[in-house]
Amino acid sequence: MATAFTAILYARASVHKLFDLTAFSGFVEDYQLAPRAWSKAIALALALVETAIAASLVAPITRPFGLLAGAALLALYAGAMAINIRRGRTYVECGCGGPVQPINGATLMRNGALAAMALLGLVGPGEGLGVAEAFTAIAGGATLFIGFLLAEQMIANASYLKARH
Repeated sequence: MATAFTAILYARASVHKLFDLTAFSGFVEDYQLAPRAWSKAIALALALVETAIAASLVAPITRPFGLLAGAALLALYAGAMAINIRRGRTYVECGCGGPVQPINGATLMRNGALAAMALLGLVGPGEGLGVAEAFTAIAGGATLFIGFLLAEQMIANASYLKARH
């Protein structure tokens, strides 16, 4: 389930970034961690890495690499958020692909939980699942993802309500 969830997460994230690379380049630029001129190249590279992670989670032989890479990328994103939060730049949009979410402690905790979920995929059997087991794992991962979408919307709503008061 953890692997299916992580695959869905990265598939959604990469599609979001690739379909609006200009907006994602702007988010990368807003973090102010690299020269402005590099923003488009970094945005494209991140979107392609996310695509590769999602694809690697399909095959048992590449799955451990994909799970480790996925957890590492989430940690990298959390690090970029933490630097900007420390700078007082909490108005920066996460850029994660979903509802508008300025970076804050909740987005850092979310990324930590997502990285842990990816690593949890390393614990289960990587292959040898029967059809019913595979279906259950995929359905469970999709159900977890729906729960994630709900939590993500709640974080966005809390940020919106905080900004209004």
